[in-house]
Amino acid sequence: MKFFSIICRDKPKAYEKRPEYRPAHLERIKILADEQRLITAGPLLDDSVSPARPIGSLVVAAFESQADAEKWCAEDPYSKAGIFDTIDIQIYKAVLP
Repeated sequence: MKFFSIICRDKPKAYEKRPEYRPAHLERIKILADEQRLITAGPLLDDSVSPARPIGSLVVAAFESQADAEKWCAEDPYSKAGIFDTIDIQIYKAVLP
């Protein structure tokens, strides 16, 4: 397995749709954690507004291949709901700690 960073940027005003799909999204992230494949995950935030609001997502996790990471991301509830504008998946090498 290799680690991949998955950086997803939301479409404008997608934060309004996120709450509806968040529980299912987190459930999929939890599966990665339970399988000990997750390094980190969380929202990207716009802190120019108060309170800060999500404008994307970051996941760093292990997958068999780039294709597997792409498939996992395509099946995410946020992806299926059309929340993401762009998705960037790259091989990631953990150096520290």
